[in-house]
Amino acid sequence: MTTSAAWRNGLWHAYSDHLAERFGEKVYKVTVSAGFTCPTRDGTRGTNGCSFCDERGSSSFFSAGSASRSIEAQVREGIPKIAERFSAGKFLAYFQSFTNTYGPLNYLREVYDGAINIPNVVGMAIGTRPDCIPGEVLALLNSYGHGGRYVSLELGLQSMRDEALRFYERGHTVAEGLDGVERALRFPNLSVAVHFMFGAPGDTIADAILAARTASRLGVHGVKIHQLMILKDTALARRYAHEPWPLLELDEYNRWAMAFLENLDPRIHVERTHGMSSHPDELVGPAWSAQRFVPMDSLKKMMRENSSHQGKALVQSSCQTLLHSPALI
Repeated sequence: MTTSAAWRNGLWHAYSDHLAERFGEKVYKVTVSAGFTCPTRDGTRGTNGCSFCDERGSSSFFSAGSASRSIEAQVREGIPKIAERFSAGKFLAYFQSFTNTYGPLNYLREVYDGAINIPNVVGMAIGTRPDCIPGEVLALLNSYGHGGRYVSLELGLQSMRDEALRFYERGHTVAEGLDGVERALRFPNLSVAVHFMFGAPGDTIADAILAARTASRLGVHGVKIHQLMILKDTALARRYAHEPWPLLELDEYNRWAMAFLENLDPRIHVERTHGMSSHPDELVGPAWSAQRFVPMDSLKKMMRENSSHQGKALVQSSCQTLLHSPALI
């Protein structure tokens, strides 16, 4: 099992380290938009989107025949900027906004083809919902993972509580989310990551621990966690203005994040520990979400002060089990 001594920060298995180990150098994401919509926007499961989601991005498909060229152009345009800034040589095409598996199979193939067949692009990262990955889409994504390409499927579970999912107006249940993860994990060429968000009314540190232990039990490859952020012009912002609830202070969130990491299998890479508002003027709260470095630095400080690291609670639990097991003869 991976140990904390093998990690660059000594605290958790960072995604950047995971990619560097795989490709021999740092790998950077180039964000692209393919004009996808969501089942919570097109009337399938709602029309207003998730309650925390802002309106940025397109909600209509590119016209047939132009998607591949458009995605290729976005990737080729993005690479030089990132290469110059970070001295980067390898890249992932990152489909981030909205639900990037939600469309006809031929359209998805056209979109992904536009991203993957570019020099120095070593794979794709696909952000989507766990209820929008039918078998044929998983098979298509899996096919791109041949020949050493890297295909990361990022699934937004968001919470292990159905009450929180209803609060977020996600339109799917915990059971549907877990089913999606389990089905995705059956495809050998996919790196499956799950997202959790903490801070809905009723959330506790126990929910963070449950999320980590569930991800560990499922055997996912990666995780993202972050705090609930309220942005202007969202359903949550309107709800919060009418009847506010306590938002997570940074110290409290970091305690939850530390507990999450301590209960997370050390083999799972960690893609994100905090969210940052890219438009601080549109942030309602919590205010610390506008800071770039302070949140993660303060988490690292807390973990070092508590001799904490990813998987610590699992190791302690295993040791306790051995201590109380009958001696083997």
